[in-house]
Amino acid sequence: MENAKNKYRLSLPIPDSILKQIDKFVEDKRADGEPNSTSNRTVIAMEMLKIGCLVMQKRK
Repeated sequence: MENAKNKYRLSLPIPDSILKQIDKFVEDKRADGEPNSTSNRTVIAMEMLKIGCLVMQKRK
């Protein structure tokens, strides 16, 4: 347990409108030849969450 990184699992409801946008991003990334490990819904949603956190930090 000491070697485990601080990872927390969280379930978030995502509105359909945002999910449709994420699906478009997934299609674009796969069309560009990116592998499935970097072009799936979870990865893109996490990127969006990280960017949102950075924006909120800059506001302060």
